Amino acid sequence: MQKSKRKRAVFLALFMVVAAALVLALCIVIRLRSFFNPAAPLAKEQTINTQSFDGKLTLIEEHRRVSGVMMAQISVCDETGETVFTCPEDYRIWDYYGTFWGGGTYDIWTLSSDVGMFRYIYGNGGWQKTCPQMPLPENAPQEAKEYIQRITH
Repeated sequence: MQKSKRKRAVFLALFMVVAAALVLALCIVIRLRSFFNPAAPLAKEQTINTQSFDGKLTLIEEHRRVSGVMMAQISVCDETGETVFTCPEDYRIWDYYGTFWGGGTYDIWTLSSDVGMFRYIYGNGGWQKTCPQMPLPENAPQEAKEYIQRITH
């Protein structure tokens, strides 16, 4: 009978040690995740509107929580407020630098550290996703030029 009580006490103590170790490991993982992703806790839901060079279109960047992750969702509206383009991709906020109009064009540029830079070229009434050629065209937004400068030097 005494051995049985001792075995239970040892088992309970071992269980408590393992449970404490798991809680500690979980706390470390959560802390490391916020360390490597410092923008994540600061991200908030918001909408950023940017007018095209001629004021006819509005580039809308919506920051929304999708399955617990802050994402940027991109769309374009015309003067009446009708959505004329919705970007098929969403971008994680903590990897994301932003969305910009090309200079004097309806081209859309997205800059992200995890997936890179994309250019949605406007033509024939719609947008086509491409990877920008190097060197960047003259009408690339200044932010894209600075982004390339930053990652290549």
